[in-house]
Amino acid sequence: MEYDIILIEWADAVGVNDVWFPLSEMQDEAKVSKIYSIGFLTKETKTLVQISPHYDTAAKNVVGCIAIPVSQIRSRKVLLRKSSKHSKKGKSDDS
Repeated sequence: MEYDIILIEWADAVGVNDVWFPLSEMQDEAKVSKIYSIGFLTKETKTLVQISPHYDTAAKNVVGCIAIPVSQIRSRKVLLRKSSKHSKKGKSDDS
């Protein structure tokens, strides 16, 4: 395996309404959703973490990627580390 598989807990905004409405009808408290995402850690920078739930090892393709801003991440856990044979090659996905 070339990438760690990680679980990320992060905060996401929730839409209040998808149509025009009077401000007097706005809720007093804004809501924030707690989201859990699991996937292959395909990229990480100072500002975002990108994961993909699907990875084709033969073609080296991914699909379904999501980029989560680091500022929204509440916690993260490595579920499965990439294999050491790939780590020794000095590959980096940050370049």
